[in-house]
Amino acid sequence: MNKFKKSIVMYHDNSGQQDIFEVLGKCSSNILKLSNETVFFQSEEQGDFYKKCKELKDFDLVIVVGGDGTINEVINGLYDYDMNPVIGIIPGGSFNDFSKTVNIGANPVQASENLLDAEVKEYDCILNDDKIALNFWTVGMASENAQKMQ
Repeated sequence: MNKFKKSIVMYHDNSGQQDIFEVLGKCSSNILKLSNETVFFQSEEQGDFYKKCKELKDFDLVIVVGGDGTINEVINGLYDYDMNPVIGIIPGGSFNDFSKTVNIGANPVQASENLLDAEVKEYDCILNDDKIALNFWTVGMASENAQKMQ
């Protein structure tokens, strides 16, 4: 029996260092077991995930396939549009720092398998100037260097 009624999988094709379509292919059998209805949404540019969040009223599960930037954009969109679905994460970024922080690990297939038996947990976040920071907040030179890396 599926845990959720309706889920959305949010991803973009230049996430991380792996072929995202290969990752999705390997994880799809696990993803499809999580809910009665699953929709896949591919972002074409920064801000697409954020905007899509306003349409997620009927979704009780959001699966983010990506790294810290993707997770951050989705979390902020859900917060700003006052949506409160369960969020599942399948790491697919370059660093996956948040995934490591909450012990998801770096292997996307293993993470998708773990979602099948996962229990919902709540995590505290940092709110700064009406934006959510999940697991770190930087200022000064570290912030400037991160901007240059993008």
